[in-house]
Amino acid sequence: MSLAHSFDTTAMDWVDHPTLPGLKIKGMEGRDTHPHLSFMLVRVVEGGVIPRHVHDVATETAYVVSGRGQLFLDVDENGQAREVLPMEPGGGASVPPGLYHAVKNIGDGPLEILAIHSPPTR
Repeated sequence: MSLAHSFDTTAMDWVDHPTLPGLKIKGMEGRDTHPHLSFMLVRVVEGGVIPRHVHDVATETAYVVSGRGQLFLDVDENGQAREVLPMEPGGGASVPPGLYHAVKNIGDGPLEILAIHSPPTR
């Protein structure tokens, strides 16, 4: 028997994100299957947002699979960002621990992002 963990996202149902309302996820790796990272597919509906949030100890790397969005970095309590990056298929960014960030879907359909957190957040 292999020690590898396999997954098939086509066989997974979209489920609600446990802490961010309005987001759907497919979790592929987590603390129970990988000691060093969590790995999920995130779907943001057209016009939807991932609100301002921070990861205290995890670096988040986001890779855009489909759709168009904007990544807001260093977001203050009033929702103002110091930097805004485009999110387009094939692109991505890594957000270090302690940096408040947010995402907005600006495309005509869902924005799908592969999100990797190290160490795992779930």
